[in-house]
Amino acid sequence: TQGVSSAASDVYKRQVNGELTQTYYDIAAGIKEIGERVPMATAELARLAEGGARMGVVGKKNLLAFTETVAITASAFELPADQIGEDMGKIANLYKIPIANISALGDAINYLDDNAQSQGGDIIDVMKRVAGVAGTVNMSFRDAAALGSSFLSLGAGREVAGTASSAMIRELAIAKMQPARFQQGLDAIGMSAEAIQAAMPTDATGTILKVLEAVNKLPDAKQLQVCLLYTSDAADDTPCV
Repeated sequence: TQGVSSAASDVYKRQVNGELTQTYYDIAAGIKEIGERVPMATAELARLAEGGARMGVVGKKNLLAFTETVAITASAFELPADQIGEDMGKIANLYKIPIANISALGDAINYLDDNAQSQGGDIIDVMKRVAGVAGTVNMSFRDAAALGSSFLSLGAGREVAGTASSAMIRELAIAKMQPARFQQGLDAIGMSAEAIQAAMPTDATGTILKVLEAVNKLPDAKQLQVCLLYTSDAADDTPCV
């Protein structure tokens, strides 16, 4: 209880100035309620809330929503809660996810962790790696998570999955500007640069998956040649996954 009160006080101090008011007691009570639903010590939950406040999460409702989502996600992945909290905060900022909707981020990652051959911690890492280029084609956090999960499920490590995802997004987004080698690769899978570039801003993930499916339909000997179509000359060492 003392740990909750101390951390709740730290949260409160980051939210307002002045004497303790009902907000302080509401935050402390909310943390205790989360502790009844989530298998995590209330003192640790309080530290998560304090970390959220430190990252700029404002308001009692947002702080408690952030704390519960991070706690559930950390418990599901069996990863350090403070690291998950920091990562979730970064992803929310990178993909412009309102804190009020932070549970949707946790749900998406949890779903992929449960239903694909990829681990939640790796998905989170890939999402951070591709955030910059994903923003250029308006890719949602759900699509970024799904794309990263797809590469991870193929057996790629998180660094390779991040590099491959970024390369696919970047190179297909400017398909019409690519060199002859790239255009030959598209011809081999029966797709046009014009159609791909036009589709990327509205459905980047669907377009990428269509390209991958088309490559997979080729004979094995041909796939190795064509799969390099999504890498630039500077990234030719990116493995085909």
